Amino acid sequence: MASQLSRASRSVLCAITLAAAVTATNVEAAPLYSITSLGQANDPNLARFAANTDPTFLDPLVISGGGQVKNNASGTGDPWATWSATAGSFTASNIVPPNNPNSTTYLDSSGQQLRIMPPGAQYSEATGVNSSGNVVGFSDDPKNLNFVYSFPSQSFVALNLRNLATSPATSKYYGINDQNQIIGSYNFGTLPKWGGITHAFLGSLSPGTPGWGGVDLNTLIPQDSGWILTSATGINNAGQIVGYGIGPGGVYGGYELTPLELPVPEPSVLAFIGLVGIGLAVRHALSRA
Repeated sequence: MASQLSRASRSVLCAITLAAAVTATNVEAAPLYSITSLGQANDPNLARFAANTDPTFLDPLVISGGGQVKNNASGTGDPWATWSATAGSFTASNIVPPNNPNSTTYLDSSGQQLRIMPPGAQYSEATGVNSSGNVVGFSDDPKNLNFVYSFPSQSFVALNLRNLATSPATSKYYGINDQNQIIGSYNFGTLPKWGGITHAFLGSLSPGTPGWGGVDLNTLIPQDSGWILTSATGINNAGQIVGYGIGPGGVYGGYELTPLELPVPEPSVLAFIGLVGIGLAVRHALSRA
């Protein structure tokens, strides 16, 4: 009798597993973000070439907690060289010394300034900070061309991007939110019409959370959107993401991604699968009685 019940339990488990697989397949196939066009870069200095040039480095976009989008561009030079942002009690700033073109990142907390400079670097530039004091940016240190500095541990930490065909030399970190999700771009390869391009990615510092291991944002939008997302430069605590990409018209423009709620399988479908599994298990047990 015990063996019959064991076989019945296995049958029930099989049915539950099937239901879970169906659910997972439906969720994985669905887009996780809706996409809205923000138009071409709105800096007048970029108007003459923004249509066929990725404006990420010249006109990076950021998004506030309330969803307001703005750019950091100065029109000339490196837009992050004079960058400053506040999250919670932390302010990260790129300070350029007089008569010195190299900037240095400083993290200010309660009036105390902490210099953030990777060990082998001559300059560092922050591009994002969150309310825990975690800072992302880039430098000229070969081992930390992109860096994540953790204020809680007072150290540089690694971002796991094992799921992407990338390396620190071919990626850029542009933003971080309070959930420790990090966005940026990585070298994707060459496409016939546009040549070498990058793709936008989502990463995470926390195992088991969205972005852990790195995910290409192009896989999380509707397949028929017509967009190729080449960079992600801003992310807020609601998970909204902004950046640049090649739009349906074949020219570069800004975009905004808004997270969608994951689809929930119809209760009737799951109930049907469960009942079929239970029925098969009972039938099997009775036939062996």
